[in-house]
Amino acid sequence: MIVDDDTDICMTMQITLEAYGYRTTTASDGAEALHMLETHEAPCLILLDLMMPGMNGQQFREAQLRNPAFAEIPVVVMSGDYRVKERAAEMGVEGLGKPIELPLLLAKVEEFCGCPT
Repeated sequence: MIVDDDTDICMTMQITLEAYGYRTTTASDGAEALHMLETHEAPCLILLDLMMPGMNGQQFREAQLRNPAFAEIPVVVMSGDYRVKERAAEMGVEGLGKPIELPLLLAKVEEFCGCPT
């Protein structure tokens, strides 16, 4: 699942990951992502933007951890914030700086989701 309010980034990541054989879903903010978790199959990984209007990445992560059904889904935070790794560590997850390099993105997705079929 890709959660990002920037539609260009979201679409680019979705097209790229699907071209490599991964199934993806997208959400434009944390509230939409929570709704999707409640109504769809759980993803193997959530790629989460930190800075979004409405429910931001930090707020989403707090809500995710409160729900036992979603708490174990791995999260990788994405942000243009130069402190992304520090902020991600505070949330108990990994962080990738934007713009994300394709080999790094693919390695993280493969780490948590395995090789596409």
